[in-house]
Amino acid sequence: MQPTDYHSKVIDSVNTDTPFLSLLPNGPVPKAWKDEWAVKKFPVAKNPAALEGQDKTSGWGNTVPYTLNGICEIMESEGWHLTEEAELLKAGYEASLSPASEQQAADAVNFAQSIERILLSEQEAQDHAADTKRLTRGVFSWLSPSAHKFQDVPAALRPTAAQYFTAALSTLNEAAFMTMLKAAYKQKLGKVNLMGYCGIDLKSKMSLFNYKVDITATLGDTRRVNVEKDKIALMVDTFAYDAGTVRTMVMNNLVCDLTDASLPAGAHSHEAGAFLDLAMWRLSWLMRINHRFNADEGGGKRGYHKAIARLECLNPMGQLAIVPAA
Repeated sequence: MQPTDYHSKVIDSVNTDTPFLSLLPNGPVPKAWKDEWAVKKFPVAKNPAALEGQDKTSGWGNTVPYTLNGICEIMESEGWHLTEEAELLKAGYEASLSPASEQQAADAVNFAQSIERILLSEQEAQDHAADTKRLTRGVFSWLSPSAHKFQDVPAALRPTAAQYFTAALSTLNEAAFMTMLKAAYKQKLGKVNLMGYCGIDLKSKMSLFNYKVDITATLGDTRRVNVEKDKIALMVDTFAYDAGTVRTMVMNNLVCDLTDASLPAGAHSHEAGAFLDLAMWRLSWLMRINHRFNADEGGGKRGYHKAIARLECLNPMGQLAIVPAA
C-alpha cells in the first residue's frame, strides 16, 4: 500500500489556522543549503530611429536576468512528553483517543503555527556559523525596500519605500493606501492582483474605507451606503481600484516577536499587513514535516516534529507591506 503523506495531513488539519502556509505552493526540492533563481527583467524601451543606408555595428544589448538567493532552515517543534501515569489514568483526554496520539497531534498543530509565524515575520536570512543557526528570510524581510547584509535582494527588484508603510496606523486612510497601490502599479508597469493578510486592527480600519471619509467643506467627498435597519455590517474584503485589486483576510500570525522563543504577537502584529502576489511565492521543502519518537527510558513516551524548508520569493516587485512603527 502507498504510505500516507504525513506532511500533507498536518497541513490539511490546520489549514484554517494557517491559511498562508496552506496556500503556498511547493517549490523544487533544494539541492543545497543555499540556492539562487533567476528573475527576468521587464522590457526596456529604446528610441528605434536609425539612419538610412547605415549598417548596425554597435549598441548591442542583452537580457541577463537578475538573481535572488535563499537558504534552508532546520525547524523542530517543541515536542511532547506523556508520563506513564497520565497514559494509564487518561486524565483530561478523550476516551476515544490515545493520549499519546492526542499529544502528537497537538504538537503537529503547534509546529505548523510556528512555521507560519516564521514565514510571516521580519526574520532576516542568516548563514550557518559556530552556534549560529541557518534562518530563511520571512515575508516582511523579502518586501523590505532596504538592503540586506546577507543574500541581498537587487535594488531594482525591491519594493520601493512608497510600498512599505511604517507610519502610525492612525495615519493610514484610503488615499494613503491608494498611493501605495499606485506605487506598486508603477513598479510593475501594470495592474496588480494582491492577497492581503491583515491584522485585525488593520483589517477593521480598511473596512471603514467604504463608510468613512475625511471631513471637508464639500459633500462630493461622501459615499452612499445601503444600510439594513436591523443590521450593521462594516466589513469589506475586496478593494478594486484603477491600480489593481486587493482581496483581504484577517491573519493572526503576522510580525511575531522573534526575541521570544514562544513567538508571541509583536507590538504591532494586529496592525500589520502583507499584500502578496501569491504566484510569486513558494516554499521549498528539503525535508517535509515528519514525526520522530524519542526513546522511552522510563519517564514516558515522547516525540517531536522536524522539517527543513526555505521560503522563496520569485519576485518581490509590485507587492505591499504595512508595519506601523508607532
